[in-house]
Amino acid sequence: MNQNAQVSLEYLLVLLAFLGVFAAMLPFAVSAYHAGIFAIDSASANNFAEQLSSEISDLGVLSENSGKKIIARPFLEWSFHSEKKILFLSVKSTALSREKHFSVSFPNEISFSEKTFSEKTVFLLEKTGSKLLFSVLTENAD
Repeated sequence: MNQNAQVSLEYLLVLLAFLGVFAAMLPFAVSAYHAGIFAIDSASANNFAEQLSSEISDLGVLSENSGKKIIARPFLEWSFHSEKKILFLSVKSTALSREKHFSVSFPNEISFSEKTFSEKTVFLLEKTGSKLLFSVLTENAD
């Protein structure tokens, strides 16, 4: 009977050692997860900015009242604001306390009030006369 108790105690010690190592590594795994999500979302925001630039160029040759839809699918928090002819996009990770910025140039001055979102959002890029307009078409579109 003593031998069975000793084997059970040894198994418990091995299990506790394993759980201790796992608990010590958990913060590193969580940090790596957040860094990975931030990297993926930053790449997604960069692709969105490049797609927007491409659509701006395409609309330059299209007729008046043409429009294009652009879909943003963030994992984290994205925010937009404009200053004169530039639209700024920021990706923010609160878990990492990091932020990455992207910008897109427009041929004309744009007016886009600051907007923050963290779910799928559809934007409309529209050519009206010689101006391009950028607006939110639908929020949380599925």
